[in-house]
Amino acid sequence: MKRSTVGGGGWLLVGWLVVAGSCEPPSVPEDLAARDLEIRTDVKSLLNAEGDAFLDVFPECREGVVTLKGRVASAEGAARAVEIAREAAGVRGVVDALEVPGR
Repeated sequence: MKRSTVGGGGWLLVGWLVVAGSCEPPSVPEDLAARDLEIRTDVKSLLNAEGDAFLDVFPECREGVVTLKGRVASAEGAARAVEIAREAAGVRGVVDALEVPGR
């Protein structure tokens, strides 16, 4: 800690706070990570079963929450992708991060 004077003869204490840790996100237990991978794979398979409409949709999963990224042709397509993702076993929630023209 460093002391410096402030006009008028008073003292100002200036210090630095050091926090141990890293900028990495908290780790996910191995069994949960394996389950997330399984959910992601299941969601992608369900999307692919719909034909070409969802070829540019890429699901990610963390702790059972699926995030859909990529592009779809319409708002209806985005809604359908979210609906499909919700149907997969183990999905606790779905985040729509899809790019839609005009949205």
